[in-house]
Amino acid sequence: MINHKIGSEIYKRFLSLILLIIIYPTFATELKGTPEELKRFLHPNKNTISLHATAKLTAYSDKAIVQLTITTEKKQLATALEENAKIRRDISQTLVKNGIKAVNIHTSQFSSSPQFGWFGQSPKSYQVVNRMSINIYDEDQLTEIAKLSDANQAIEINSTQFEHTKKDAFYKR
Repeated sequence: MINHKIGSEIYKRFLSLILLIIIYPTFATELKGTPEELKRFLHPNKNTISLHATAKLTAYSDKAIVQLTITTEKKQLATALEENAKIRRDISQTLVKNGIKAVNIHTSQFSSSPQFGWFGQSPKSYQVVNRMSINIYDEDQLTEIAKLSDANQAIEINSTQFEHTKKDAFYKR
């Protein structure tokens, strides 16, 4: 019995192998034709040309918005307010004298806060903080603002933002 099963299994494998050898060549792809026909089949001649390109146009900023903080601290609130207002007036006058138009200088509302000592219940001083925004259009104007900041501890340049004022016209081209 054992020999019969082994023989039957060998017979099945042998038959499968013979069938595979006979049938396999019919599945293989065969290219026929002249060399010119094969060349056209393998390397088709296309009449389409594709071009791809990208471009980037850069426009530089022509306006800077400089943010200043003016901080004064005095024992009396009124004195701190007056000194802060005087510094802002001086800044405005100096900048107008140096070519910055008054319409390009903007002052925000101030804030004041009492400054208390460690154990005191009444304020030891008052701090007044005001912000100014100045639109400038060239480097000389920035230099004037920097000189003011360097000359007075109460003036601090917080930030500078840049804008392209003719952006809409630039994109319409």
